[in-house]
Amino acid sequence: MSRLVQHLLTAFTGDAVARLLGFLATAWAAATLQPEGFGTLSMGLALLTWALWPVDLGLNTLGVRIAATQ
Repeated sequence: MSRLVQHLLTAFTGDAVARLLGFLATAWAAATLQPEGFGTLSMGLALLTWALWPVDLGLNTLGVRIAATQ
């Protein structure tokens, strides 16, 4: 198996595990917190996402550019 295939397999496996853990954490939080608590958590996460959005503008592109030049 080539290095590229190994790296892709690792990336896809990591992404799949992260998505599964996120789903399980969401299901657990919804069952534990009940509707009112889960709604509060969801609102807080939504506000945090909006607050962090301006910080992320262009950082991915900048990181790729820096990595490519090294």
